[in-house]
Amino acid sequence: MRAGTSRTGTDADLELDSQDVTSTAVLSSAETLPDIRLEVSLPPIGGYLGRCRLQAHMAAGSNSAVFLGELWDLRIPVAVKVLAPRDPSFRASLAVHLRNEFEVLCKLSHACIARLWDYRDDHEQPHLATEYVHSLTLDQLRIKHGGRVSVKLALRIALKIVDGLSSAWRLGFAHRDVKPENILFTPDGNVKIIDWGLAGEVGRELPSTLIAEPTRFIGTPAYMAPESARTNRAFDHRTDIYSLGATIYHLVTGKLAFEHVMATKMILAHLHEPLTPAFDHVQEPGMLRLSEVLSRMMAKNPNDRYQDPDELRDDLTRALSEDSGGNSKFIRIR
Repeated sequence: MRAGTSRTGTDADLELDSQDVTSTAVLSSAETLPDIRLEVSLPPIGGYLGRCRLQAHMAAGSNSAVFLGELWDLRIPVAVKVLAPRDPSFRASLAVHLRNEFEVLCKLSHACIARLWDYRDDHEQPHLATEYVHSLTLDQLRIKHGGRVSVKLALRIALKIVDGLSSAWRLGFAHRDVKPENILFTPDGNVKIIDWGLAGEVGRELPSTLIAEPTRFIGTPAYMAPESARTNRAFDHRTDIYSLGATIYHLVTGKLAFEHVMATKMILAHLHEPLTPAFDHVQEPGMLRLSEVLSRMMAKNPNDRYQDPDELRDDLTRALSEDSGGNSKFIRIR
């Protein structure tokens, strides 16, 4: 199923080339989805959760599983997230995050955000159903392109993600877990931002949970803003800007911004290590400008990042223009 998108003038200008879309392929259909074996009890295939009939397993994480399902009353395919904690003591905490995701998605509406379809706060099996998108995650997209994507494609994806996140920022919400696995890329060149379970309203913090409290940080270490690792975990739209910068850095260079195996070392690197400019890894038209944008997005101090999403969008568009026009300087003037 292709996600429906409204075609504004901006969308038309940024529509991906057909060769880019064709080369990405798509995720497996329901008939070829893997049979994912989990050590925890899950609802059976063919069974029902609320309005959703479960058709196949799609993915499994450390504390949840995602099914391909269908709303029985509307015949609409959906992605159904169910709790599957390895540790039963985490169940109440995970339910808080699932409820939080529902409450945030109730207030968001944008072509680049996966739409909410159903939620049940069921004691036995709470679950959340969102728009099913025939797609690749950005990490899968990067791998299919040989480890990194072109500057042009990365810029067009970044612009669409900024559009989607901006719709949440305007309402006072930050995603707080922007990363390649939480961005879907569709065959028609659109993106869908998913997994809003850690989203927060600026100025308000989620209740402390067994999941977040022991580690004293919120997010994914490889893409996490420095402030997310601090004790007070203050956040706003600039927190997402940092994580988006780390995501696009990985997408366009094929390398993590900070490459450490241990999560603790990764977090310390985001806090203290200088960022290697993306241009040092890849030299292509538009890359020097994009490298400068990414370095600003990933400034350690939120006050040194982009404060205005429109300014970020303008600089990304300028880099895309340089790439398309072939007039970018390849050599950094020191």
